[in-house]
Amino acid sequence: MIQGGLGLAPGGNINPEGTSMFEPIHGFSRQNIKGLDVANPESPLIWAGSLLLDHIGEHEAAQSIVVAIENVSGMAW
Repeated sequence: MIQGGLGLAPGGNINPEGTSMFEPIHGFSRQNIKGLDVANPESPLIWAGSLLLDHIGEHEAAQSIVVAIENVSGMAW
């Protein structure tokens, strides 16, 4: 829960021998707070995309997404 709870966590199911899957840990679990300026429920989906990019070797693009999330959220990871 250090990262802010399941509603903020990205995840990756890594298969070193085949297809891997990247998604928010808890789906879009916080739609009830969307638009209240207290959280962005799409952030875990975007962050999971960063994990995918890092996994396929696009490290610079992945880092750019993390920096963008940090800038928007005001948090550094």
